[in-house]
Amino acid sequence: MKYISITFGLLMCWQILLLPSKSFCSITISGVIYGANEKPVEFANLTVVDADDGSLSEDAISYSPVKKINTEKDGIFQFQLETPGNYRLIILPLNHEITSIPLPLQNDNDEIKMKIFLAPIGYLDLLTEFNIYGNWNNFQFTASEKMKKQANGTFIFEKEYTSDTLSYIITIPIELMYLTFPRSNNLNVSSNAGFYSINNYGALTSQIISRDRHFKIIFDPSKIIQHRKEQLPKVIIENNHQDLGRIINLYLEYHRKLIDLSKKYWDHKTKYDEEIDYKNELVSYYKYMEDIFLEENEPLIVRQSAAVYRLLSFMSHSDADVDSIMIPNILEILPFNSNFWSFLPEGVSAITRSYKNINMKKQLLRNFEEQNPVKKVRAIALASLTHMAQYYNEKDKLIELYNELKSKYGDVKEIEFELKISKPDISSDLCVGIILPEFKLKLLNVDKVITNNDLIGKYYLIDFWSTWCSGCVASIKYLQNLYEKYKDKNFTILSVSFDNKEKTINKFQEEKYRMPWINAFVGRENHQKIYKDFEILSLPKAFLVDPDGKIVAGSDELMGENIVKTVDRILK
Repeated sequence: MKYISITFGLLMCWQILLLPSKSFCSITISGVIYGANEKPVEFANLTVVDADDGSLSEDAISYSPVKKINTEKDGIFQFQLETPGNYRLIILPLNHEITSIPLPLQNDNDEIKMKIFLAPIGYLDLLTEFNIYGNWNNFQFTASEKMKKQANGTFIFEKEYTSDTLSYIITIPIELMYLTFPRSNNLNVSSNAGFYSINNYGALTSQIISRDRHFKIIFDPSKIIQHRKEQLPKVIIENNHQDLGRIINLYLEYHRKLIDLSKKYWDHKTKYDEEIDYKNELVSYYKYMEDIFLEENEPLIVRQSAAVYRLLSFMSHSDADVDSIMIPNILEILPFNSNFWSFLPEGVSAITRSYKNINMKKQLLRNFEEQNPVKKVRAIALASLTHMAQYYNEKDKLIELYNELKSKYGDVKEIEFELKISKPDISSDLCVGIILPEFKLKLLNVDKVITNNDLIGKYYLIDFWSTWCSGCVASIKYLQNLYEKYKDKNFTILSVSFDNKEKTINKFQEEKYRMPWINAFVGRENHQKIYKDFEILSLPKAFLVDPDGKIVAGSDELMGENIVKTVDRILK
């Protein structure tokens, strides 16, 4: 009898293994992806990643996918996830904008059906130039080539290649990237391609075959859907997952708000050659999110999502103030030990910005490092503590925190930046109180240079930037305010551009910001020296320098709206 029971058990196991692919402990997600014309998309790639692999502030898909599939005919998709958890679904579609949505999944053996309606590419009408790059230059964006505009409004690119298959991506010129914020510079548009795929860098590529290895690519922007409906993108959940549907659409509402206000800004700028401030329109959205996460009758997971989106808006717009009164409310909904922080790991450092008390900032970050279950969140919290020790020149503390960071989280790729710049042996190079490194920079459009010595005797802000850096461009309005306020009070600004060509900067200043202060240009041959001397690993980067040439502020104190607050504090 014992052997019969064992045999019966083994037979049952084999029957279970031979059942259809849906497992007993899996979550099935299926549906259809529609375009802006409410017809199924021709092609889209779907990538599922863990929420903490990247964050909601990014649309990049060059991470480690949990699942990766392409849509079938008529936009149909289906995939399974083995366990509940916090995920992101990133949709890379043809002729539409990339869409990233949060997926906080709580239940085993679940089945979720959805309809996803995508937004069109909303800025093609602003563009008069298009570039192209592909497998002939190893997909190097910086080596993009210009497409030739035709009289009929189409764009053509011809190429001889060593293979009978050409893979390519149509993009926008680097000097026009500021027009597209917050969107991707890769357009993901169709041309006369034969088929589409995703390359090793996570980008949607078009392929065309030619037996004689002469290729002619034709792109017609007029065939791309341009009509923007106010409620796109959107997701409809078809079965009993109303909370999940609200969470997704609350995030997409935030995404729509950014895009709509961006387009409104450029429509106004093009028509009237003046800028508009849409802060008031953003404030109403922030209040809406705050009302949701403060409403006790709302489901907890919806309140947590609204708190994340409110913090995300603060990070995206530095003038969207999250004050020290609101922070405790956020931390009540999203306590230090909440795994919901995986959707926005960098938020743990951003949430401390409104605190003036340094010790309170340090305690908040230490609480995250000790209590949060997500390794990446803990790593970012400790990296922020390490950076603070470096910035305030706390040498002994820096050594202690750096060693702790390296031993605990040396394998977390998101803190590689901090590990490079926070080494104790370089800790005193660019701290407050240190003389700014010597420089000799070419002035823009003239055959002259500027050095440290030329600015001795006055306060100045040296700002390293580029037209292709969205964060840099977003900060210029604050620089303008500062310049007008203090230009007659022994203060000036030195903007140092890393663009490849001076004419790129000239075009930017003609079309967007005039920047009437001192402008310098770093030729490509000097990039590495300036990067090294000023420890620049990302843009923007700025230092406020006193009349003696000493650094009096830097780092987060000179990011976004903090620039105004810091300069006001020091110069008043």
